[in-house]
Amino acid sequence: MRNSKSILFLVIVCSLIFLMSSCKNNPLAKLGQKLSDSEMSQLVETLNEQCPVSYEIGTATSFKCEGKKVVIDYTIDEDILSFEKLDKKVIFDAWRLLYLDCCSSNDKAFMKSLALSGYDLQCFFTGSRTSHKDTIDVSNQQLKSIKPLSQEENIKTTVEITRAVLPIPLDSVTDMVDVTLEKESLIYIYKINEENFDFSLLENEPTFRENIASGITQQFTNNNSAGELFKKLCLSGRGLCYRYQGSKTGRTIDIEFNNIQLRQLANNGGAD
Repeated sequence: MRNSKSILFLVIVCSLIFLMSSCKNNPLAKLGQKLSDSEMSQLVETLNEQCPVSYEIGTATSFKCEGKKVVIDYTIDEDILSFEKLDKKVIFDAWRLLYLDCCSSNDKAFMKSLALSGYDLQCFFTGSRTSHKDTIDVSNQQLKSIKPLSQEENIKTTVEITRAVLPIPLDSVTDMVDVTLEKESLIYIYKINEENFDFSLLENEPTFRENIASGITQQFTNNNSAGELFKKLCLSGRGLCYRYQGSKTGRTIDIEFNNIQLRQLANNGGAD
């Protein structure tokens, strides 16, 4: 019995030594820390080996070091984001929102390591369909000074990015043409093509509101920017409004959910 206990103890000790050695030699274990140039090179090499890495609007396809600068290549999914419509400021705001605020803890820790270690960052973006290209350069000073967006900044930035790519066709008769942020609610505005659709069908559809409510509830269960935006609207005291406008008659339907109703939908979706 004593020998079996001794063997078990030895196995446990050897396992712990192996685990500690693995963690020590794993570059990812140092994410969020100040790194030497050799350590940064190893970390970037490890991140590159994990590519492609999928994000909500695109994919990181490569990481590389160029002196005291890390370069990341991204492919933007143009079925989700009309990349070529974005100017430099909106691209930077989108990167800041999606890769600093709404990303994983590892991504945030990597940005922290860059800042602490004196590295600059360069991001190359290529469209998935049009091959449109753009670049943003983030200096080490910017990396050190960039802070997570406040709740209000996050909402406003998301609205700004959305407006930059409008109008967006949603189906054969519906285009999203605008989104506006007001004190009481966020308003999505849709144009209905009355050449091909009878607007009164919307006005007289008894389940129209329920279907929209169900869609909102589903967004709260999704780990994406829309779900995160709706959660922030709940916290901001705002509601949601979906405004449908006829292209010929100008008739309008507003489907509104005040903040209390939006919170109820969030609870139905299991949001915290």
